[in-house]
Amino acid sequence: MHELIDRCRGGDREAFSELVVQLHPWALRYCASMLPDESLARDAVQESMVLLFQRIGQLRSNDALLPWLRSILRSQVLRIARRPAAADLSGAEAASSDADAQRELELAALRQSVQRAVASLSEANREAVELFYMEERSVAEVSLQLGIPQGTVKRRLHDSRRLLRELLPREGIKRGSALHGDDEERINL
Repeated sequence: MHELIDRCRGGDREAFSELVVQLHPWALRYCASMLPDESLARDAVQESMVLLFQRIGQLRSNDALLPWLRSILRSQVLRIARRPAAADLSGAEAASSDADAQRELELAALRQSVQRAVASLSEANREAVELFYMEERSVAEVSLQLGIPQGTVKRRLHDSRRLLRELLPREGIKRGSALHGDDEERINL
């Protein structure tokens, strides 16, 4: 991938298209984990890729691409989430019954509360949490991506869980709250 990034930094549009093809699935999963609608996630990815194309010459090292892109994606997600249209596309409109609509609203509020709590972590801890929990990467993968020892990743995750145990109740989230409707993904810190 380093050669591909070098070609992109040199202005090779074909190389950039290839890079987008490789990064798009990961970027979409990342954005979709933070936005209530997949079309909004697609918008965030598209806008992020445009910014990446415009600024790739500013990239300091090839190893910094993924953390840098994650930062761009996060900024676009936050920008889109603040738009009034994002609120209009919450799961309530798509729900077929009042009960489903209420559940979707509760889940959206729960996701936002978790995102606020995670956003309050230090940048180092937040990156580890996002990679490990939201992108479902292994400790070894997080270690490689962040360029830190696995023990440091484990410490950051441990510290983050401890902090989130304190922060989440302030957000009104109780231990064991469901994040994804019928899925069994629960907050058990």
